[in-house]
Amino acid sequence: MTPQSLYWLGFIFADGTIVDRINGSPELAIVLSEKDARHVEKFKLFLKSSHKIINVNVNGFPGSKNAKRFAIRSIKLTNDIKGFGWKKHLNSIAKPQIADSPHFWRGVIDGDGWVGINKTQNSPCLQLVGGYPLLSQFVKYIHSVYPAYNGSVRPHKSIFTVELSGCTAFAIIKNLYSNPLVVLERKYNAAINIKTLGLQRLGLSVEAA
Repeated sequence: MTPQSLYWLGFIFADGTIVDRINGSPELAIVLSEKDARHVEKFKLFLKSSHKIINVNVNGFPGSKNAKRFAIRSIKLTNDIKGFGWKKHLNSIAKPQIADSPHFWRGVIDGDGWVGINKTQNSPCLQLVGGYPLLSQFVKYIHSVYPAYNGSVRPHKSIFTVELSGCTAFAIIKNLYSNPLVVLERKYNAAINIKTLGLQRLGLSVEAA
């Protein structure tokens, strides 16, 4: 396991899909908004693949939008991913060897999370949405980094959410986004803004960063 492979496992747990086919090898695919096209390229390069990235339309609210899709068929690759705990329908449970890694959780956050500043409360925020089993593991990880955290997994529409703010959010963002080897650039930029541009406004010392 490397920081890069742990990261991409986390990203796949959040945003990846495995399609099992009756005929042929199972397919691993990721589909990201066009604004994250460069991240799809990073994933392709990580796998050292010659498969093409294709343009697709993704339906959603308020309508369809352009997206990038990368897919590769591989029995070994998909079996390895499932072996680390990936399951369909938000039922994934990460194996212990990846569940304690900041690289894994950074991948999960980059896929299904939000990092930013709550302008109303003038406070750093981090949110992760997904299935209850994986989010319960994230709560345990938060406690390992910031023992004072007293939050929990909560229902969010048809799924679940973990929401952090203030010092807890700052500590986790610092833990996940300090000098990452691979990261979704727009979320990294949000983390950098919290760390370097908002310290005085948030009442945090430079030493805390």
